[in-house]
Parts: sequence; C-alpha cells; structure tokens
Amino acid sequence: MGDIISNNLYSIRPNYIGNYENIIGKPYGEKSYFFTIWSSLKEKFIPNGFGISLIYIFLFVAYFIKEYINGIKAEDKSKKFFQYVSIYILSIGLVQILISTIKSGDVDLISNLFIYNLIFDLVILIIISGFLKKYSSKGCEK
Repeated sequence: MGDIISNNLYSIRPNYIGNYENIIGKPYGEKSYFFTIWSSLKEKFIPNGFGISLIYIFLFVAYFIKEYINGIKAEDKSKKFFQYVSIYILSIGLVQILISTIKSGDVDLISNLFIYNLIFDLVILIIISGFLKKYSSKGCEK
C-alpha cells in the first residue's frame, strides 16, 4: 500500500484520465501539456517511493524546526509564527495521506492524494522563499 501511495504522491494529474472534453475530438485520455512545467519536472526528476517520501518529510520537518529555533534565538515573533504555519501546513499533508489510506484503500487512493501533492508544492515554495529571503540583500541585513 505504501508503494502505491508514494509512486503517485508527486503526480498531480492521474494517468488514467485526460483533460479534454469529447466535443474537442481528441482521443480518450489525451492530456494538455499547457502550464505543466513544474508537474513534468516533478514526475521526471523527483525520486518517488515510500522510503524517499519519509526522507522528504523528515527533511522538511528538520528544516522547519531549525528555522523555528533560529526565530526563538533571534526573538523574531513573525519568524516563529511563519514556522508554526509551515508546520501546520505540512501536518495537513501528512494527515491527508493517513485519511486517504484508511478511507479509500487502493481504488480511489490516487485521486484522493491531490491535497498532499498541493501541500508538497507549497512546502517547496516556502523553503525556496526562505532561502531567497535569507540570501537576498534585504535578508542579509546585520
């Protein structure tokens, strides 16, 4: 069950359906690749599997805890609040995996993991924005 979940966690579009209507005249299951750069990159370059998903989650949690501790040391309330929100967002994704596993079993599992995929993208965006803020000219003020 874990491999079924993890092999489909990072794909936002299911392989068994397309996104064209019948009146367009495209074959059944045909997909549009307009605005799919990020999804395509995730499918091709981000390794998936149950073990690697656990590593991702561990790295995300470790990053957020590290940033939270830095916020405590710097006595920066906005940074601490931001990390609270980030951990909350990550928790929503983790709970979504549990709910999908318990509720659906194998059949509808792939379609129910959309929220986790969305949260994964959001966490990546949060981390990238944190790095950009930290290493930009504004973030380097002393």
